Amino acid sequence: MSYPAGKPQLVIKDNNMGGPDHCALCDRWGDAPIGPAIFVEGTWDIVCDDCAIDIAPGLVEVVWLWEREEEKRFQTERHLPKSLGGENPFTQEPPAWIVDEMEDMVKRQGDGLDLDVWGEALR
Repeated sequence: MSYPAGKPQLVIKDNNMGGPDHCALCDRWGDAPIGPAIFVEGTWDIVCDDCAIDIAPGLVEVVWLWEREEEKRFQTERHLPKSLGGENPFTQEPPAWIVDEMEDMVKRQGDGLDLDVWGEALR
């Protein structure tokens, strides 16, 4: 992808794809994160941290801060007892919103599944 002369404007967007991708500026491949990431303004062209630091170091700092806080939150919740709001991913029931989303999806598809049985299977 080529950009006009000069440095492009960069923005933070919520990346819901993640996975292997290449930097829009240097064409280097890497793993794009799921969650806040840096993109060329007006596009979904992702920019690696190395290129973004040269153009907009403040944006990189914001993304890194978010990542650190998310990791701390995850580690804290994971080690708390469930009675105190902790999560054990191996024994935890799916959150109600997941059950609701699955039930809504089944309703939209109209495939005749019994929603009570489907919801119970997810619980």
